Amino acid sequence: MQITCITPADGQGKRQIYIDDELFAALPSDVVMSLDLHTGDELNEQQAEDLIVRVESLRALQKAYDYLSYNALSRKKLGEKLIRADFSGDAVERALERLEQLGLVDDKALGERLVSVMQHSKHWGYRRAREELYKRGIAGETADEVLSEYDSMPALYWQLEHKYRKYDLSDIAVRKKVMAGLVRLGFSFDEIRSALRDFEDEE
Repeated sequence: MQITCITPADGQGKRQIYIDDELFAALPSDVVMSLDLHTGDELNEQQAEDLIVRVESLRALQKAYDYLSYNALSRKKLGEKLIRADFSGDAVERALERLEQLGLVDDKALGERLVSVMQHSKHWGYRRAREELYKRGIAGETADEVLSEYDSMPALYWQLEHKYRKYDLSDIAVRKKVMAGLVRLGFSFDEIRSALRDFEDEE
């Protein structure tokens, strides 16, 4: 196989690559330069297959930039979106590795930002925070690390002070309702009981 022609694509800032006189791909000019492609280059079957993956990975990388322009994504979630966009597993993996090298995909940094928001702005408990990290594609050792210093109690006291002070906690039915709401926010029963005792002592 041979690259028989590399020609400009009219007004698109791209180059059309022909292999054995058949259009192989239309790529941005800088991409053609980065791939070091030249008219007359001979390609064996393995080189041709590798070129296909390299070209696809560059396209996957461009698609990933589009996704990341809207919001930060974990490696897992970005990879899933690229797979759903019909990129091959090899191309997606290459794109993700490049994004990690550039610092555009960083699960630890993303996890730390999410944890800060969940602890100090949303005022969630540890369990709810961990569930949210999992939904965002951050789990395992990375989740353990970013949650290692998570303290639910300040968030729990905030919830009691700002959302539940108006409730009559001496009413058993109301107390159960409040506890159920706090459990949904990720606090444990032990944490809730302890905080309620402190809260009522202050009253």
